[in-house]
Amino acid sequence: MLGGQHFTAVGRPFLNANHIFIKCIVEEQKKFRNKVSLFRTPGRRQGRWVDQAHSGTVLRVKEIELRDETKLFSKNENENVCGFEILGEYNKYYNEPGSNHFHKNINEPLILEQNDENFKQNFVNPVFQQDDGYAVHYKKDWPAVEREDNRHTIAPFPRWK
Repeated sequence: MLGGQHFTAVGRPFLNANHIFIKCIVEEQKKFRNKVSLFRTPGRRQGRWVDQAHSGTVLRVKEIELRDETKLFSKNENENVCGFEILGEYNKYYNEPGSNHFHKNINEPLILEQNDENFKQNFVNPVFQQDDGYAVHYKKDWPAVEREDNRHTIAPFPRWK
């Protein structure tokens, strides 16, 4: 699932590269040496460390560009050409089934529907705001972190100089 203006969640949509282009920043790259292997052998404990080199990458999506929209969507708004449709942003932390944010077709919570006229103008990503001050490889923007409207979403962080 693709979400958010900057980043909410990236699953595995398996979209053709001719139809979509994603710009992102590499936030963190790690190389791991050990992996926990959970299997049972007579006379041994259940979990043990196995030397297995693997790597992990954390990406922050900055822009999602839909290419060749004539192939993605037909001129008729109700007809779906390529088999997928943009409904809006999915709130993965949402757990209140009685709210009015549930979409009638997919029964999943949506923050904003794309049909809303203010979808692009007033979009706020609740997971990673555009200027949250917590970029990993950049200098911290402390005024953005300590803004009054962000105090309820960001945990207090000590200031070091």
